[in-house]
Amino acid sequence: MLHQFLSYLKEGNTFNSFEIFSTEENVVLNFSSYKKRREGLELETTQEVDIADFESLAISDKKSFLIINTNDVITKIVTSDDDGDEMILHKAFPNLKIQDFYYEITKWGNSNIISICRCSLVIKYLDLCKENGFSISGFSIGVSNISILFPFVQKNVIHIRDKALTIDRQDQTVHISTITMDPNQSYDIGGMTLTSKQLLGFGNILTYIQNNNTQKSNFYEVNSKLKEESQHQRIYKLFFKIGILILLLLLVINFLFFNYYYSKTENLKQAQQVNTQNKSRIIELTELVNTKERMIEDVISSSSSKVSFYTDAITYSMPKTVLLNEMNFQPLLKDIKENKELVYIKKLIIVSGVSTDSKVFSTWLEALEDFNWIEKIDITAYDYTEQDASIFSLKIYMSDEE
Repeated sequence: MLHQFLSYLKEGNTFNSFEIFSTEENVVLNFSSYKKRREGLELETTQEVDIADFESLAISDKKSFLIINTNDVITKIVTSDDDGDEMILHKAFPNLKIQDFYYEITKWGNSNIISICRCSLVIKYLDLCKENGFSISGFSIGVSNISILFPFVQKNVIHIRDKALTIDRQDQTVHISTITMDPNQSYDIGGMTLTSKQLLGFGNILTYIQNNNTQKSNFYEVNSKLKEESQHQRIYKLFFKIGILILLLLLVINFLFFNYYYSKTENLKQAQQVNTQNKSRIIELTELVNTKERMIEDVISSSSSKVSFYTDAITYSMPKTVLLNEMNFQPLLKDIKENKELVYIKKLIIVSGVSTDSKVFSTWLEALEDFNWIEKIDITAYDYTEQDASIFSLKIYMSDEE
């Protein structure tokens, strides 16, 4: 399980082959994409364009394995039991300057499929791919790696572009010949149908995945470096995307939390504002109540101690011929209304009643005026009624409220 995860992390599930080959007119690019599934590799897409239209390739995943199969590549097959690379190369290409060429040798049975290409041309195509945004995970030259498909192909003749490989399964040998035209035949490879144009790319992808040890070359270190760089680029892009997704997820979570707590804060602010307003109103009402209480207390405190004295003095001095109906101490000027201040007349007592003897009434008024706390007395009403009785009303102004 861990191995599969690490493999996916480094390589992914998509494998692309990028073949550069020569036709009679020009150099052509063939791109094929394969998806790795439980059942095996499955062809996804394939595109073929002229090298001049390199940029027209509509490819999202540009991590690819490069196959150079142009006219600059020479392929020969040598039957030899000698496993030495130099001996096989010398037999196929006498007097070859190995330092100027890349070579690749694949052994199948008694045959060695040998392909060579100048190093400068390989570097040229690698640079071309990088300039166009391709991440090359490795490269192969010629048709060397086609031998991995021999066990899966039922036919004894395999056509690849302008070459035909004839397989002698009994002698375990392979022969290569040049043909004038590619018949573009179809081949069944483990239940997947591939054309002769796709066959070499698929064989190289299979060799890359299986890390086939039968292959020998002098660019192993170059391929190892390309593979490592490609894997690092994939891991970087993968973790970069994961990092972006995590960052976006954190931003969304942060936004949700911020929005949640911001709403709560706004509600609390509104509640606080209402509470502040209510508190201010309560303070105002409390102050108003306290003011009224103080006013009432002032009225009570200023008058309660003397009220009984004033009323007692008036009633004790009152003759028997006078009958009181009302005695109003510090009367109100206005009716009592809600939320309105009490307005009353200070230092005033209103007395009303009935008198049956006018002379005695006058004497009583003179007696009241002699009190030192009475400043003056106004008779506001004095009307005669039947049976020698008179209705009167007095305003007694006090000189000192205390």
